[in-house]
Amino acid sequence: MVLGLILNRVRTDDFAAISKEAADSFGDEDAKYVLQGRDENKGVYTPTQESVLMGSDTPQLLSVD
Repeated sequence: MVLGLILNRVRTDDFAAISKEAADSFGDEDAKYVLQGRDENKGVYTPTQESVLMGSDTPQLLSVD
């Protein structure tokens, strides 16, 4: 694998660690993963790493849990 695309679902399970790694390595030349944000209310990808969860209007990078 050259580069993995992770869709930011603001998860709280074991997959959250990979999302954090992707966020922490943003801009690094040797990053393994990139994090793609999305707006669940509109059903579109965002031009940032942050996602807006359904029923919210606040972008989130990672889960606070």
